[in-house]
Amino acid sequence: RAIRAAAGPGLVSEVPYQRSESRILSGVDAFVRDVEITGATGLFVVDSGAGLQLIGEELEERAFDASAVRFLGLGQWNSSETFKTFAFTGGWFPAPDPTAMKAFVDRYLQAFGTPPPPLAVLGYDAVQVAGQMAGDARLSGTSDPFSDAVLTRPTGFRGAAGPLRFLPNGQGERGLAVLEVGQGVFTVLDPAPTTFGAGS
Repeated sequence: RAIRAAAGPGLVSEVPYQRSESRILSGVDAFVRDVEITGATGLFVVDSGAGLQLIGEELEERAFDASAVRFLGLGQWNSSETFKTFAFTGGWFPAPDPTAMKAFVDRYLQAFGTPPPPLAVLGYDAVQVAGQMAGDARLSGTSDPFSDAVLTRPTGFRGAAGPLRFLPNGQGERGLAVLEVGQGVFTVLDPAPTTFGAGS
């Protein structure tokens, strides 16, 4: 739904598939055919890990010409698994700011002696946001530090890996960077914002 809303008429084809080897390979058949028929220039692959690797290997076996296609991915591409195939080299995906994320991981390691589990940053941000709201309420003298208006303020809050905010419709937004897949390394193409502007 998010892709349809963002792309509008620019979305020329969709290929759903179940995450099994046979269904993924059938999906590759379908989207390779659709790219050739429609002339699509962007291919958003909503998969990661072993599924993404299988798609990449199949594309390599087919000698799929990706020179005119930009692969786009999910934040889950931010993993060494993505490098297990060369098919997605040059692809773009969103991710937390690498510098900010490394700083969080380093602080966690120093405090606990082990790398943080994947959800640790969310727990940290929950406490961080509550602390910012309480601190702001003390400064302003408000009696309701956790009101809907404060929680959904347009400028959002500081998170461990960048800014975040909550929308009145219940959804959340994070300020993310755009990374490009290279040969065993991710490059920052577009840095994450450090804050949300009031009108952004």
